[in-house]
Amino acid sequence: MTEKIKAFTYVRFSSTKQIDNSSIDRQDGALARWLEANKNVVVMDSYIDEAISAWKGKHIDNGSLGRLLKAIEDGLVPSGSLILVEHFSRLSRMTQDETTDLIRKIWDAGISIVTVEDNAVYSPDDREDLAKRIRLVVEINKAYSDSEWRSKKVKQSYIKREEDAKDGITPAMRRPFWLDKSGKLNENAEIIRDVFSLYLSGLGQMLILYNLRKKYPNNKTVKKLSPPTIIRWITSETIRGMWRGQKVYDHVVEDDIFFAAQNVHIHRLNDNVKADRKWPLSGLIQCGYCNAGMSIQQTGDSLPVLRCSTRQRTNISKCKDAGMHTTFPYLIAHQYFFSRVKRHALKRYTSNSHLKESNLELNEIAVNLVKLKSQLVEEKSFYKALKDEGKNGRAALMLLSETDEKIEKLEKRQEVLTKEILNHENLNTSDEALELIDDPLTFNFAMHRLGIKLVLKDRIIKFEEDLGFEFKGYCRKTKQYVCYDLTKDAKVEIINPQDHEVLLLNKRIRTVKSALIKRKKMREFKKNDPEGYSKHVRNKVENFKELFGENKVD
Repeated sequence: MTEKIKAFTYVRFSSTKQIDNSSIDRQDGALARWLEANKNVVVMDSYIDEAISAWKGKHIDNGSLGRLLKAIEDGLVPSGSLILVEHFSRLSRMTQDETTDLIRKIWDAGISIVTVEDNAVYSPDDREDLAKRIRLVVEINKAYSDSEWRSKKVKQSYIKREEDAKDGITPAMRRPFWLDKSGKLNENAEIIRDVFSLYLSGLGQMLILYNLRKKYPNNKTVKKLSPPTIIRWITSETIRGMWRGQKVYDHVVEDDIFFAAQNVHIHRLNDNVKADRKWPLSGLIQCGYCNAGMSIQQTGDSLPVLRCSTRQRTNISKCKDAGMHTTFPYLIAHQYFFSRVKRHALKRYTSNSHLKESNLELNEIAVNLVKLKSQLVEEKSFYKALKDEGKNGRAALMLLSETDEKIEKLEKRQEVLTKEILNHENLNTSDEALELIDDPLTFNFAMHRLGIKLVLKDRIIKFEEDLGFEFKGYCRKTKQYVCYDLTKDAKVEIINPQDHEVLLLNKRIRTVKSALIKRKKMREFKKNDPEGYSKHVRNKVENFKELFGENKVD
């Protein structure tokens, strides 16, 4: 019986535009036809590179071809094997020297390359075959020249599009799925708004994806969505309607929301925030020792407690070494916030609404400062390297100076804007701010965007310059937490509530004014849109059931 020849197939396409077309099917079909005609060959493994170019060697550095070459180096691909590709350009579009090195590595292992469309075999024995060598050189030059031509064509195309964009003409190019051909928003824009809302509320990529698939079960884009794509959307300037610095499309979200998301992304504010957003203070409390987020946890019907996320995950943390208690009653943090911090937070919200442009600029400054400071580190390193080599570093020093001046200018502007906002906090609290109290999720989202953070350290919960509340212990006799207001130097009465609605919906701390505002709006809603009002009530009932269980709703 004739021994089978082992083969390894390699398929590749270079553009994301080809993901849904027939490129893979065409290449697979060509390989299948060749294998049908060569029944003495058996495929041992297959390698695929999707949307990876072969012109600059990315398929070797980061792709499946690199893994195939590693398998060859490790002796996992036996001598005498074949590598099957549709055309030679699938294997390489690199320069003559780079491609020759690639072929040499394959040949040195005793492996042959077969291009199945023209049934050409390039084996280690062809090193001295002049005709085969000439044919190989022609194929390499053809593949490289084709890619070079394509690159120049694309560059010229982009130059033309940039000129059009500067003239206010929407460039002709592939649109993201939330825009139509004219650059206007379509029905998918709501998906992007949901992504930003969920991201700013503290959810990570996987939980955002889960929520999107739950809300949009039949949307094709959401079905194919991967977590990294969500972060690409979060950071894409197309969201703002921008392309290469020009406004050419409709924006999906307002700039203040976009830059707030950039701040979260850059500083990773919510890395340690638990995804359960039903608590109004979820993600707003941090450990005073290690700066990690304090997660809110509840077992059964017991009252919720706060735990340091880092200590819980690793059991190695500054707070543990400092002797900080493992848990802290959420109720105390809750009462402290709504009796002491709430007024300040709502005034800040009101102030931010009045100073939207200032806050937008502040967010832009924060993003730009991070980029410039990173650039400054690189420039300092470059300047040092030049000096170490004895070269003239005058040009590098000028760059350093320019970057440093930009940072200083932005920091001064940041200080001015911050003072401007703080000086406006004597405004009366707006109706919009008061309405935040009605919904824990909306309230929590707003507090995150404001950057509100409570700090818990040494059994003391505090906010900014306030001295805070100190937890002394629990009295079983009176069923009360023993707590002191350090600012007023007085005991705080905190009764142990058995009804969790107090913590979740804040019934005790709603103002009469906010209740009247809500009631008036609901009456107008019911009068103007009875059907919409009924739907709204049904949704509220369902949300209530989800939070508190069926037995709470009759």
